[in-house]
Amino acid sequence: MFGLGTGVDAEAAVASWRTGCTHGSAGACNLIGETFLLGKNVTPDPARAAQYLEAACAYGDPGGCTTLGQMYQRGYGVPQDDARGRDLIVSACAKGWQAACNSLP
Repeated sequence: MFGLGTGVDAEAAVASWRTGCTHGSAGACNLIGETFLLGKNVTPDPARAAQYLEAACAYGDPGGCTTLGQMYQRGYGVPQDDARGRDLIVSACAKGWQAACNSLP
């Protein structure tokens, strides 16, 4: 896991977060999505990241919605779709996620 006093065990962390995500934890879905998006101790996989961020967003995580929206706007790991990206970011802003609001024109 990624804990204090422990070594990095990306496989264990991903497995744990996957279980949490499967059971409806928006935070776990967001963590695994960000891990694959940024390549934190794993091979970067934007398409896989988008799948987990989609779940995070569906479970109500505004950070996941914002990141996924930006991915749609850029066509990174998902087909480029400005309208879908904006909708996701607007929904996150409506939930009070300031980073989403700040990214709107």
